[in-house]
Amino acid sequence: MKKEPKKMDKVVQNLKSKGISVEKTKSRKELWQTIQVTPFVKVEFSLR
Repeated sequence: MKKEPKKMDKVVQNLKSKGISVEKTKSRKELWQTIQVTPFVKVEFSLR
């Protein structure tokens, strides 16, 4: 994910649009925990 900042930004934007705030300073582990709590994002990732 770090190699593709644009993709990461897109994910952050998607989360924000769903009402989940994500700070850029969060670690990837924290981001994944946030994502795992929200099933709709899991589906989005598996489709890519």
